[in-house]
Amino acid sequence: MTTPSEIWVLCGGATHRDAPRDALRLSIGPDARESMRVDIEGVSRALTGRLSGKLIDLVRIAAFVLGADGAVSRGKLDDADGGKKWHRHFRLIVAVEDPTFWKQSEVTRALEETLGFLSQDTFAFEFQPLVPQKGRKKKTGEQLVFSCQDGKPFLPWDHIEEISLFSGGLDSFAGAAELILAQRRNTILVSHRSASKMWATQKWLVDALRGLAPV
Repeated sequence: MTTPSEIWVLCGGATHRDAPRDALRLSIGPDARESMRVDIEGVSRALTGRLSGKLIDLVRIAAFVLGADGAVSRGKLDDADGGKKWHRHFRLIVAVEDPTFWKQSEVTRALEETLGFLSQDTFAFEFQPLVPQKGRKKKTGEQLVFSCQDGKPFLPWDHIEEISLFSGGLDSFAGAAELILAQRRNTILVSHRSASKMWATQKWLVDALRGLAPV
């Protein structure tokens, strides 16, 4: 049974008999009718080959978590509730290609604990087999699409020694500077933008690091 504070999220066409009528429903796909657009079409050919179903599932799960996070408010700054709205309780029912793998207790627990540590929210996952939508064939051999600033990689792919997440905030910038300038590691910076407002700052910081990086 659900609790009043539990937020149900049905992902990728998943269903559940106990889900409330107001459950959040998220899907991904290439057309405007879908909730989110996630390109799983191809990693740069110079980077890697075909991706496994498990990795594609992980990208889907990450997209659904991001969508749920953006759809559910933590409350307003002037809410006098002792911060109760800040800590959200999500129950995600997710359709995946490899439900047997994701249903393993150690895998599910690692996913829930990692997201809880990063977000201060509570996550509970249930996994179901992915069923292709009517009229749409299930894709096989999907790949991710990565784009690089100005279409050019930070360094040649075959020389990459480190991969670092880069939001443009102080923590990620300090980490990138440590890797690139102090440790002199050939590093690729990976970023995500759900809005365009950070792009100018990210670009300026990356250009500065590129200018200071050893040849």
